[in-house]
Amino acid sequence: MGTTGRAIEGEAPGSWGRGDSAWLLVIGLVALGLRLGYVLEYAGHPIGRMPWVDEGAYWTRALEIRSGRWLPDRPFYQDPLFPYLLAGLMEVVGPGIARLRVALACLGALTPAAVFLAGRWGLGRAEGVAAGLVAAAYGPAIFTDGLLEKEGTAGLLAASALAIGALAIRSPARGRAGWLAAGGWAWGQVALLRANAMVVGPIGAAWAAGLGERRRVGIGLAFAFALGFALAIAPPVAINAYVGRPPELLVTTWQSGANFFIGNGPGATGTYWAPPFVEANPAREADDFAAEASRLAGRPMTPGQVSRFWFGRGLARWREAPAASLGLLARKLGLLLNDFEVPDNQDREFVQVVAAPRLAWGVVGFGWLAPWAALGLARGDRSAFWRLVAGSTVAGLASTAAFFVVGRYRIPWVPGLALLGAAGPAGPRMISTPRAASSPCWPIWRGEPCTTPGTSRSPSMTRRCRTCGPRMAW
Repeated sequence: MGTTGRAIEGEAPGSWGRGDSAWLLVIGLVALGLRLGYVLEYAGHPIGRMPWVDEGAYWTRALEIRSGRWLPDRPFYQDPLFPYLLAGLMEVVGPGIARLRVALACLGALTPAAVFLAGRWGLGRAEGVAAGLVAAAYGPAIFTDGLLEKEGTAGLLAASALAIGALAIRSPARGRAGWLAAGGWAWGQVALLRANAMVVGPIGAAWAAGLGERRRVGIGLAFAFALGFALAIAPPVAINAYVGRPPELLVTTWQSGANFFIGNGPGATGTYWAPPFVEANPAREADDFAAEASRLAGRPMTPGQVSRFWFGRGLARWREAPAASLGLLARKLGLLLNDFEVPDNQDREFVQVVAAPRLAWGVVGFGWLAPWAALGLARGDRSAFWRLVAGSTVAGLASTAAFFVVGRYRIPWVPGLALLGAAGPAGPRMISTPRAASSPCWPIWRGEPCTTPGTSRSPSMTRRCRTCGPRMAW
């Protein structure tokens, strides 16, 4: 196994040095500068000073929470966490839309820093730097971080969960369960922002089990991850049961059935569309789906029954027209893997032209990142951290295609894509002469000590090894 594999499988890829702190600062400042450059323009424009579509629903609910209405009137239809986070942010910066956009953009600047930490701890210095810089300059994420939408925050939490996973691998066996519980909790929070992240629960538990040296230890580690995940999603489950009439067991929301029908029912296009009986308005959508389900069933239905009804209608389309459904799935995969950002509530290109030209500073797009990530998936050195990143990212993107695709739904999985791209066999790494590649000082740029006898054992960002001589560069 190569140097990278040894680092990922438990040997720390070098101790933290001043170079790592410098890169963390640089990546954070680049991310902050790009986001502030755009969001200050957007927040200063008339169209940026008002909430748009889903933004209005989250903003209104956050105001209700801030006024003391902590519990909803009925089980959650939209993903539950973001309005509560927004209400907390309002306590700091106030309810003004412009200020909230700036504050969310500043929080979003933490995502590339978390990506760097995940890469640094799980892969090595060069990979962490590459992944962090890609995340900092990723245009769709820059745009989303200035919106009152949940995906930007989900990306931050997903990057943090990956960093915690890297720490769990590096930690001593005695403390590993605690890190895995924290990682499970972080992924559970992502699921409260993007419900399709629920797929990471069982995947993460299976991954954690593989970290155990013995079967019994692996079962305990899987339980720790699952426990953290369950604790994260327990509050909305309890709230749904409490406010439901009659009480129902609903995991996070009752919107999944409606979304599955939108993505798979007759008339589905692969992206969002409003069926004829639905007003494309987040304040009306839930009631419209519930009313139509009750009309077709000939009886009143609870939220859980409404969700199951529309799931059934979507599955019925697969039974009735399997060829057309497979063609639709292929179209959704094409939209998912395309460079084009399918617009939803707001169109990035429109905002860039009309209100925020500095959005053009985000030079990295999905079409550039995806091929590098594909190379990362083809990596032969498949270590524990690689399995976590690949499993969570592929499952998250695939579950998106199971419903319907819009550009911002890919944002929570961008940290994983950036790390896969950095880990790829042809990804950003040292380029040097063959002599440098075979020298014991090769690990220096990876954040590992030079192994040449008589040289310094501390990691260095030096681009020239005094012992081996050749100058190295990216």
